[in-house]
Amino acid sequence: MRRFSLIDILITAGLVCLLWQGLAAVAGADSDPWKDRLRVAVEDAACARNAFAHDRVDVELHRIRVPDKYRTATGISIELPDYDDAIGPVTARAYFKSQGKTLGSMPVPARVKVFADVLVTTSRIGRHDVIESSQIEPQTLEITKMVKWAVTDADSVVGYWAKRTINPGQIVDRRWLAEVPLIQRGDRVTMAYSSGAVRVTANVIAMEDGYRDQKIMVKSKQAKRLLSVVVVDGNTVAPAR
Repeated sequence: MRRFSLIDILITAGLVCLLWQGLAAVAGADSDPWKDRLRVAVEDAACARNAFAHDRVDVELHRIRVPDKYRTATGISIELPDYDDAIGPVTARAYFKSQGKTLGSMPVPARVKVFADVLVTTSRIGRHDVIESSQIEPQTLEITKMVKWAVTDADSVVGYWAKRTINPGQIVDRRWLAEVPLIQRGDRVTMAYSSGAVRVTANVIAMEDGYRDQKIMVKSKQAKRLLSVVVVDGNTVAPAR
């Protein structure tokens, strides 16, 4: 069995002491009340910039330490970049103030996370499928990367067309949705033309999808040529003028 000398014991004790001091310093940095004050200040600024509720925002600060010369401050103000919406990674600037004077400032790198009650798919939705209420459910999730696109209202989803395949568990993105066309390619519809008391109708086939008041091409069975028409409703088109 190896015997340890007094020098070995002292060296080991010294290393343990240094390690303990390092861990204590890290823990102390994480529990620094100034870091929490900065986090709250950045959160306030981000919420004010985007009109978010505080319970929908969480701010993570990167490892920072407030210099001792600023720790006498009685107030903190946060400046966000004018070009930034303060969502996701952001570098704010904190100004430390005391008795109406600015003691100084420092950059505050942070990550602003946004949460919302959004709609999530419960089953696979194929391209061009019409979405049903049973295929979505509300969940509270982080939407930091898709604040502008995440759908929160079921009326904006149910009855709409999926422009792409949506897998189960995905947040519904409004860019993936489209209104269902009144007329779809291949539909047999009636082309109606009226002039005074005269009304003429003909059966035609839609050659493309169409929404109300949109111009589409149809094919006449009789003439076997393409005609430009305007969508009136789901069953009727009128000659384009």
